[in-house]
Amino acid sequence: MRNNDEVSQKPAAGASTLSQVYGLRNPQPLTGLTYYRLRQVDADKKVTYSPVVTLAPTAREAAQANVYPNPATGNAVGRASLRGLADQRVTVGVTDMLERLITMQHWLPATYLADIPLTLSPTTLAGIYAVSSTAGSQTWTTRWTVEP
Repeated sequence: MRNNDEVSQKPAAGASTLSQVYGLRNPQPLTGLTYYRLRQVDADKKVTYSPVVTLAPTAREAAQANVYPNPATGNAVGRASLRGLADQRVTVGVTDMLERLITMQHWLPATYLADIPLTLSPTTLAGIYAVSSTAGSQTWTTRWTVEP
């Protein structure tokens, strides 16, 4: 979305002497401070604009960490997909079902969406592993199946 993009249109209620209330939720909200104003077009095509209002998001979209492909086949090469963790130190650890550490990697994603390689040793056996991604006080754990 750019400057002065139209978000939506609402049809008028028609001729009325009563006050009307209109509402709209932006289907593609921007992050950070956003400026809105209304443009009203009367039946005679006269255009008027409302005062500008600013809105700031009150909640952040939840961060996510996932592993794919799942199951992985062959030499156990996968990817960790990180969302919403830009500029946060992320530690990705892989453990076996006996909770033995197989590998640990540290990342600092530069973008909102980051896709990082998740590589295990060629001697890693087929099986079920736990992949834990930690950023700050948040940890996401995913089961990852590696097939022969």
